[in-house]
Amino acid sequence: MACIGLPQIASAGAWAQEDKSTYVKLSVARSLATQQYKEDGDTFQLLSEDEKGRYDSWGTFLYAEFGLLPRLTAMASTQFMASTIESDLVRIRTTGIGDFRFGLKYQFLDDPIVMSASGWLTAPTGYTPDPPQIKAPTLGLGVFAGSANLLIGKSFYPAPFYVSGSVGFRYRGQRTSRGGDTVDYPPEVPYRLEAAWGPADWVWVRALLNGVWGLGDPQELNTFSLTSLTQSYTKVGPSVIFTIADHYQINLDYLYTVAGINSVQSHDISLGFALDF
Repeated sequence: MACIGLPQIASAGAWAQEDKSTYVKLSVARSLATQQYKEDGDTFQLLSEDEKGRYDSWGTFLYAEFGLLPRLTAMASTQFMASTIESDLVRIRTTGIGDFRFGLKYQFLDDPIVMSASGWLTAPTGYTPDPPQIKAPTLGLGVFAGSANLLIGKSFYPAPFYVSGSVGFRYRGQRTSRGGDTVDYPPEVPYRLEAAWGPADWVWVRALLNGVWGLGDPQELNTFSLTSLTQSYTKVGPSVIFTIADHYQINLDYLYTVAGINSVQSHDISLGFALDF
């Protein structure tokens, strides 16, 4: 169900992969932050009001799609991350494999718009969600999670434009902390929107918006945390996709966190290499 004129981008929006076709993308990304949003949306410096610091994370991300049937696509992703927290008083680095995700997407409508439903399962990979060092960065929440999403897309072919968006519901489980307490993560609503223009047949320019809305009550936050029970954020930025040969693409993305609750105010940049066959 690939759409004519639509680039084969990561997750391909609402469009399913063609039957028995494969899409693989390897990305390198960096995230930098010196500010964090509090529970009321105001910002404070990392690591706290009294301790100036910086969050710096590098990651290698692997994402793949496979067309099981003409309308049904299997999806999987994982990542290796190296995250550092540093200030004049401390420098802590955490490295390892983050969560593994597996999903299915079914395209159930073709015209006048494309609509699909998808589901994801997320599993931790054995990392420690409660590092022994105070303020140490983590590789994930350490809980199983599941999400359901509605995806909508529209190609304006032969005009070189398309739009795509999604909204979902993510259930997150609970775990026992290092101190023996039960940590229960409230559900959240992920969302995404993109609009793209192709000025030439070898390039697409995109505007991106994605984020998460936490459904729990945010707790008071006065020090650095990547694993607050409830957090929300909205990120926006540009993206460019270059086709360098048949079946090969390079894409460059930049996102900035323009609003948030209990989340870092980060600059995110990624460089990806994609192959479809």
